[in-house]
Amino acid sequence: MLTVLFDARHQVILVRYAGMFTGDDLSELDLMARAFVEQQSPAASIVDLSQICRVHVPTQCVVALACRPPVMLDAMRVYVVAAGEPFGLVRLYATHQELAGFTPPKIVRTMAEAQHLLHIEDPHFEPLRRIGPGSLTALDGTLP
Repeated sequence: MLTVLFDARHQVILVRYAGMFTGDDLSELDLMARAFVEQQSPAASIVDLSQICRVHVPTQCVVALACRPPVMLDAMRVYVVAAGEPFGLVRLYATHQELAGFTPPKIVRTMAEAQHLLHIEDPHFEPLRRIGPGSLTALDGTLP
């Protein structure tokens, strides 16, 4: 399951996954990030994988994505992962981002740590919804 939220005051997008995380999820995350940047601008992001119970993503997909420039450009990217398979996936991605010459995302264990890194106090994340492959809009039909 996927949830996408946005805090307009802090300009932070939050993407939460639960259950199984697949290669299709990884592709969708990339498409949504690109759509967000086209509609808004690069923003700091938190990708919360703490509720992932299983990962089914081919290594070559992670490496290929990591070799491309970050969609959010220089905005800070923070991944929240507990341990196990999700941690390994994010570590692999971060390592290959660094090897490709990009600033790797930060990896933390909790949302509180992510918010601290991004200097967010009292966030107010509002749901965004998908209106097509990779497209996002606020529930009222606009992006803030």
